[in-house]
Amino acid sequence: MTIPIHNKNEFVDKFLTPLSRINNSCSLHLKNDKLTALVATPDASVILNAIWKFGNSFSEENKLNIPDINKLIKVLDCIRTDSVALKINSNNISYNENGIKFKYHLLEDGILSTPAINIEKVKALKYDTEFNIAGQDLQSLIKSSTFASETDKLYIRTGEAGIYGELTDKNKSNVDSIELVLSPMFTGSEIDNPLALSFEIIRIVSCNRFGNVATRINTNLGVLLFELNNDNVELIYVASGLAET
Repeated sequence: MTIPIHNKNEFVDKFLTPLSRINNSCSLHLKNDKLTALVATPDASVILNAIWKFGNSFSEENKLNIPDINKLIKVLDCIRTDSVALKINSNNISYNENGIKFKYHLLEDGILSTPAINIEKVKALKYDTEFNIAGQDLQSLIKSSTFASETDKLYIRTGEAGIYGELTDKNKSNVDSIELVLSPMFTGSEIDNPLALSFEIIRIVSCNRFGNVATRINTNLGVLLFELNNDNVELIYVASGLAET
């Protein structure tokens, strides 16, 4: 079978690259009009469900076990056109157009593992607090981390101006800190006791230039969900808050 990629640069930058930042190998599942992948960091602290949306539906399902996402990205970058037709064979992905010919071999089934999480159940959880973080506010938070370099924790709370994010460590003394407004408004419950999370998830999410990041928090379970999407791509990051003593 052949799958058409009508926007190769976006496929690489906003689908494959985010996956590679979490785990450099994954299984891509082709079903109907979507290509999906579910990956986790080695310590399972961050899980990403990524979806690439085709303009048309396929009659057959397929599973592509990608051994090295970065290697696939490199060979796709060799193609000069932004519209690409990739041929899916039994054990490889091949391309032979516009003076370029390559064959990228796939792994057999059963070698790669998938996180033991039902993403639909996570999405269906009751979230107490929801808000959007604008891309520029996310970048401001990243810049502020160069000042609060002694910590890798972000504390989220609500206040008069909306949602606040503070870079500090409440379990240590004499730690430089900085707090910014992440969103001027929110829906749902207030967060009186700041929720701590690893700042690494913010670094990962901020690498994706999607504009707003829809954020949901289940305070009882300490689950955070970050959602980014456009016409072609949907990314859902799931992370857990840190237990504070």
